Amino acid sequence: MSLRSGQLSALLVAFASSVSAINTTPSSVTVVGSLTNPGITRDSCSSGNFGPLGTLWICRDTQPIVNGVPSTDVVANTGAFSGTAGSTSLNLTSPALTTPYLPFDSATECGTYGLCSDGTRYVGWPNTGPAVTYDFDGSVNGYMFVPKQHISGLTVEGDTYYSLYHLGYVSGQSSLLPTVSMDYQSWWGTNDVGYGAYGSVVQGNYAYLFGTTSSSEMALARVDLSSGVFTAIETLSEYEYWVNGAWTTTKPSLTDSGLGITNAYAGGQGTYFYSTYWSSYVWVGGSAYPGANFYITTAPDPTGPWTTPTLFYTGAEGSASSLPAYSCVAHPELSTVSPSGKELYISWTENNSDGVYNNALAHVVWP
Repeated sequence: MSLRSGQLSALLVAFASSVSAINTTPSSVTVVGSLTNPGITRDSCSSGNFGPLGTLWICRDTQPIVNGVPSTDVVANTGAFSGTAGSTSLNLTSPALTTPYLPFDSATECGTYGLCSDGTRYVGWPNTGPAVTYDFDGSVNGYMFVPKQHISGLTVEGDTYYSLYHLGYVSGQSSLLPTVSMDYQSWWGTNDVGYGAYGSVVQGNYAYLFGTTSSSEMALARVDLSSGVFTAIETLSEYEYWVNGAWTTTKPSLTDSGLGITNAYAGGQGTYFYSTYWSSYVWVGGSAYPGANFYITTAPDPTGPWTTPTLFYTGAEGSASSLPAYSCVAHPELSTVSPSGKELYISWTENNSDGVYNNALAHVVWP
């Protein structure tokens, strides 16, 4: 049976109405405190559920606080873990802070710390937590696509490439953090979309990997985790890419047209996840850097259609005259309410004039 154009239009209108019917206006947003680690200041923390280890946190520049001010000893990224959140500040526990958790290639990225002799540095600043998969034997695997940049101050020198890190946990493992290795220094090259570096969702049989194009549009790739390939996320031939409204196995370039998904984000850092409460894919995050304006958009499928991002909360800013707030992200794994998605914890970075970061933590509840 075929549909006439009028019938098809009516179905599309009805479908669009059902997509927009989700009420994304919170019933409450409450600041509960901060992400804390006494004696330590961290910039921009993302997170993910890592099975028996609980919530894994990956933060950017981390410094000890000495006499109330940050030390000049900067570690480009660090790992930590925590339990679930509540109505107060959430403590992050860090068993190792002396070297980057996500290591550099010491031969080509200026040593262990990424610090170059000319005063420039390499940074591996994560934008999101890992894409996590589980094996039948109880082991946990996490995959992080991390942008690598050579910077002078905050000016990027050269093009960005993306390293692929594997994080692992096996049953009975004694270490408090997942083991980590940089399996591919340049998994995505300088002419590629950094799929997975912006965000990811593992849902059903697929890992959906989001990355931005050269024109700041949101692009999407996916990997079939049921393909029988044990290391599918580390097997490029297992990837499919959303191009011109269809899946293809041909990898596009960073500047290709037809990659952008309308309304999939609001322009800034954020987090993708699946909400069983809404039976929907959700993005929560910020508008264009900097700021602490939180937006939300939803879709029945990662490819869309996504609703127009709407502002639902504006967080406090720090006291710094430049970049007082940024890194609006969500932490769905902290929720203890079922079905998932009725409540959500969000955080953002308040940048203060004394150089100490405050990662504010808020609790959002939807009707």
